[in-house]
Formats: sequence, structure tokens, C-alpha cells
Amino acid sequence: MADAPNKGTSSSPYVNFPPVQLTFAILGSKLFSAGVDYVAKKASTNASRLIPSTCRRLSWEDLPEGPLHICRASTYYGTHDGCDTFHRYHKAGDECWESTLANIFNRSWSEFEVLSERPKGLMLTEYLETDLKTLMSYIACGVDTFSMHVFSSSAWYTPPKYEARNLDKDNRSFQLRAKDIQIDFKRMPKVAEQEKGHLVAHVTGSFHHYIDGRYDFSDTDAQALKPISLSKADMQCILEGYPPYYRSEYILRGTSTFLPGTTQITLQNPIPTFSDRTRGGWVIAVGRTYVTPVAFYVDEEGHHPGGRFPAHIGASMTRVRDVLEKDIAPEFPKGDPWYDDVCAAVAAVNHLLWEKSASDLYRFWPKEGGHHGSIDSLDEGASNAVIALFNRFGPLTAAEKSLVKDYTLAILEVAIRGASTVTEYLKDRAVWLPKWWMDQLGHEPIFLRGCKDE
Repeated sequence: MADAPNKGTSSSPYVNFPPVQLTFAILGSKLFSAGVDYVAKKASTNASRLIPSTCRRLSWEDLPEGPLHICRASTYYGTHDGCDTFHRYHKAGDECWESTLANIFNRSWSEFEVLSERPKGLMLTEYLETDLKTLMSYIACGVDTFSMHVFSSSAWYTPPKYEARNLDKDNRSFQLRAKDIQIDFKRMPKVAEQEKGHLVAHVTGSFHHYIDGRYDFSDTDAQALKPISLSKADMQCILEGYPPYYRSEYILRGTSTFLPGTTQITLQNPIPTFSDRTRGGWVIAVGRTYVTPVAFYVDEEGHHPGGRFPAHIGASMTRVRDVLEKDIAPEFPKGDPWYDDVCAAVAAVNHLLWEKSASDLYRFWPKEGGHHGSIDSLDEGASNAVIALFNRFGPLTAAEKSLVKDYTLAILEVAIRGASTVTEYLKDRAVWLPKWWMDQLGHEPIFLRGCKDE
């Protein structure tokens, strides 16, 4: 016979609470939930008080027109304001961008403060809102082009096409390096109604440039035009695909080789419109000024060092050769005192176009017994006239014939110097920045994060 169940027990798997105990349990649960909600709301309120609902913004549209950087150093050579060697390092901290971007874009940083609403999902730390144009301008101003070398894998790294195009995926990351500057990008997980997560970046490394410095060439002491002196408008043009040497105005100041009474030479814009970037005038400006290029160029397709030129630059180099060979050379028939020099100049530029190197240019120019140093005979008017000469094509006008006859050797020399300078830049220094990359990320806000002191 089965044993009777013990008194006060139940065969049910559930515990039977007396009514009084059950009432207290329910009340306790509600009180606990209310307590948790209260603590969470207080924590959220306190967090919002500690971290404001806005963050500072330093984007391309916020940068004022005019120079991107204002030099505040002492007078250089006692003649005009300038800077000594400009070398700054990233300083770790919650707002480490103050040691990087704020130094380059010091004019905007000190004179204008723009606040932006802090986006959802980025509420727990400080950020600086910026964009790709501003970051690439930072690289353009902060990298010493002549210390770049395309054969050094550590000098520059651009993400492969498939990596950047997949950047819309959560947690996708890539890195951009330019000499000592490094930018790490990461796509954050999307929240709520976002189509894609916010793009966060961190800038580290150092930047190093000479500002308003000079080169000490044997044949000229013309002031070198540095990327750090670029205006916003000129940088905008370079980011849209103008040559890396571009300036809307080239200024040479107070050199000892100027003609008596001349203290400054201003070269006007050699690329008045976007279509003019394939003409030869800007190559002449390079030869006349020793302007320093930025470390990259923007184009649909890149080049191979020692191989073909980028399309628009190659077209400009070809235009220089064609003007020499088809427009100028016919003005100096065989027997003319300048005939051999003109032939040597044409051969020299053809050699640059074919070999993509100026290493053995001496075999072609100057011709045996020739001389250097005539470029400085070009005053402001003549310099601008020569730039215009290589921006057009076809039979010379009477004024252009007179120009060519009066400044024959100077024109030949400035054309070869410009063409050889561009050739060497493309062979050893130039880095391709894909236009598709700029198009994809160029209009998206990027949030710079800081780092902790170590």
C-alpha cells in the first residue's frame, strides 16, 4: 500500500506561496524595477551633464577662405614673415587632435569655433567632427614631399579598392599612411534608423614641413612655394584633380637674380579652367618657380613609377614637347644661331617622355658648349607670356614670334626644367589618391576620436 503524502507538501512542481508572501514578492519586484530605472535615468542624466550634446567640428566647409595655415613664427631672413622648420608630434590624450589638425589649421582653430550636434551612438566620449577633404589637406600640408619615396612600402599606403568600397559594413576598418602620419578608420555598428554606422578615425604620428623656406640653387635663390602656404581654393582644386604643383598665383620675392629694381614677380593662374589642366602652362610655372608639390595627386587612374604618366599630366608634358617642336622650332631653320639649341631641347623633352626619367638628361641638354642660367632674364611680363605660349597651340602670332626670338634660351631652359622636375616627381615621389575614393567618402562626416595618455 502506497505511503500517504506528508502533510504540508505538494506533488506540483511549482511552489505555492501563501497570499501574504506573494504580495510582498510582487511589490519587491516592482520596487526593484523602479529602482533600476531610476538609477539608469540618473546615470544617463549625469552622463549628459559630463559629456555635452554637441562636439566641435573642423570640416572643409568650416575652414575660411584664404590660407589654410598662418605662420606665427619670427621674421625669416629679416625680409618677410616666415617659419623655421615646422616639426610637430602627436600628443596622446582625450583630444589629441589639438596636437595634429589644430596645428596645421591654426587659423580656423583659433579664430572660429563651430559646434555640431553629437550623433547617436557616439555619446560616451569626446569627438571632433571632420571630413576626408580636411584630412587629406592635413596630409598635403604636413608631409615633406621630398622625404616621400614610392618604393618604400612604409612611406604611403592607400587602401585597395575592394576594402574601401566595403567600408559601409559594420566594424570594417582600414588604414591610410603617409610618411609619418597615420590615420586609422573604422565603421561603427549602425544604430536605430541609420543606413550605415558612423565613420570614426584616429590621427597619429608626426608632421614635418618647411614653411616659406628657400632652396639654395646655384642659378636662382627664388623662394620655394610650399604646400603649407596653400589657400583653401587652391587645395580644393588639387583635391578635384588639378596637378599637385597647382597654384592660382605663384609669387617669387626679392631674389638676388632679379633684374634691377624688381622685388617681386607674380605669375598668374596657369590653369584658368579645369580643362586647361592638360595644357603645358603649369609645367612652365614649375620650371620658373621651383614650387613644391603636395605628396599625392587625385585621378581616375594611377601611374607606375618609371612607367606611363597619369593621363592629364602626360597630356601636359606632351603639349610642352609639341609647342617646342611644332610651333617654336620652325622659327629657327638650319643655319640659325639657335638651331642646335632648339633641336637639343626637343630631343631632351622627347627623352623625358620616353624614358620617364631625368637621370641622364645631361646627354641631351644643354647641348655641348651650352650654358645655364638664362631663366632669370624672364621678368614678370615675359614669364606670364611664356606660360600663355604653352597653354595654346598652333602658328605663332607676331607678338609670340618676337617673344621667342627675344628669350630663346630662357624659354628652352624653363621648359626643360619644368618637364624634368615633374618627371622626377612622378618617378620617385608621387602617390596616387584614387578619385573614386574621394567621391565615396568625400561628403561623409568623419569623427576623430582621441586616445588615452600612456
